[in-house]
Amino acid sequence: MKTLSVAATLMLAVFLGSSLPVIAAEPMPGSIRVVKVKGDVTCIETSTKKAEPLKEGAFITQDHSVKTGAGSTAILLFSNGTTISLSPNSLFGVDSFRQVPFDPEGVDYSKIKEEPSVSNTKVSLSEGRALAVVAKLAKGSTMDITTPSGVAGIRGTVLSITPTSISVQSGSVQMTSANGNSAMVNGGESATFAGVEAGGPAATPAAMPPAEQAALANEAQQAVEAVAASVPGPGAAFQGAPEGTAEADGANTDAAGGFGGDQGAGSVGTAPTGGTGGGSGGGGGSGTTPSPNNGASNPAP
Repeated sequence: MKTLSVAATLMLAVFLGSSLPVIAAEPMPGSIRVVKVKGDVTCIETSTKKAEPLKEGAFITQDHSVKTGAGSTAILLFSNGTTISLSPNSLFGVDSFRQVPFDPEGVDYSKIKEEPSVSNTKVSLSEGRALAVVAKLAKGSTMDITTPSGVAGIRGTVLSITPTSISVQSGSVQMTSANGNSAMVNGGESATFAGVEAGGPAATPAAMPPAEQAALANEAQQAVEAVAASVPGPGAAFQGAPEGTAEADGANTDAAGGFGGDQGAGSVGTAPTGGTGGGSGGGGGSGTTPSPNNGASNPAP
């Protein structure tokens, strides 16, 4: 008796009502689009420490850091829909960013509310300040922002974070200090890591003044509007983005091809034209508009 093919087996399972396991798609390194750059902003490759100027429209991947100089800012859009806005004198690292491949054609990052597929994100902020507008994460997704003082676990929110403090405009953040103590910081609250590193209790969140909440909401809205202006319409955000792979060399300047497409070689690349590199690929996560129940990440140096 001939062995059934995988496709035939799955088809047979449907008709027989069988519950055969289906192999899920494996997450791959996602793409990050540089939406806006003002002043002196550089991209640093983690392994080689090679640094080069970061340009608007470029794509970067995991294992890179973005550094903003004095009076300089940057806005980054992740293919899972998270927006990060970096303030001056910030150092923001993308330690790991992996996402299950998806079709980006129908994803409109200018209006995105929920991420298009499961993702796992580990980023860090060692200097300065970042504003994050995080699209609602899918079941199974994770996002952690690490600072020298602790870790912020995020589930879809609008927040501002520094190496020692967190302010949450909407959503909630699990704040864990370097000594393992934790506290939940909800929308309209702020908390500090300061004082807990030595073994004391987790910081107690306090209500933010109304003016501070309004300023944070306004800043998040400006970041979202910057994304909308940069990537109008479905499928536009990550057109020409390199496919992230474990072997990818840096930010891939010459890559053309989308998220899920073929990999090109090079360093920092601009969108959407690429030179040599991949074929058409999908790309795109979703950007979110700040709301009480939804947030997005906008890390800004």
